[in-house]
Amino acid sequence: PPGSCPRGHGNCYSSTNYVLLGLLLASISGADSWQSFSQASTLGPVLSDFSNLSFAVTGAPSAWTPVRGYDTTKYNFNRGSIDVGDVSGVLSGWTASNIIFTAADAAKFILDVYGPAHRLLSQAITDRMYAESAHTGYGMSTFNLTRLTPNDVAYGHLGATYGYQSVVVYIPSLEISLTVATNIETDEQTQPAHTFCLVYNTAKALIQGLPVPSCTFIPSYFEGTCKCS
Repeated sequence: PPGSCPRGHGNCYSSTNYVLLGLLLASISGADSWQSFSQASTLGPVLSDFSNLSFAVTGAPSAWTPVRGYDTTKYNFNRGSIDVGDVSGVLSGWTASNIIFTAADAAKFILDVYGPAHRLLSQAITDRMYAESAHTGYGMSTFNLTRLTPNDVAYGHLGATYGYQSVVVYIPSLEISLTVATNIETDEQTQPAHTFCLVYNTAKALIQGLPVPSCTFIPSYFEGTCKCS
């Protein structure tokens, strides 16, 4: 509703805005239609970084990936696990939810976006993206994910479409990125962030030669938190 999320006072996530942005980019590119717009063209100098990248414009997930997705959510009125691999429309978010590549390539992509080399966006832009996310929790396509580290600044993005969920995170102090991708969708969408909580804090301890901490994940749809001791 208008005024429900005034600038600087919280956030209201909207996939529709990403579709509108896609239409704007398609128009600027001179594409004849949204279907013919080459989303890969926006990646410019970093496109060669990815071994197997595609954008699912139409069709079911099985037309684009061998990984089948499973929707277990109750809010979709499921009574069990539904295989959505052959369901057209699962990726219908277009520029909001149709990029397909490996978890390793997703980690490379986050490095290209946020640094340290800033191959896709300038540091001035990524600094502003983080500043927005630090102020409201989400802004300029960036989630503040420091709650998952929990002692290091971290930012990136959560990902979800029917049957699939993920999280991509960049930690500037260590100059590393980490991606977790799953082929199940749950009501709370917590398993990617929960896995990141355990994996990141274990990896950090091993890198720094410190004892591996004991970490607990406190689940929440968007605000899941990692506590370590």
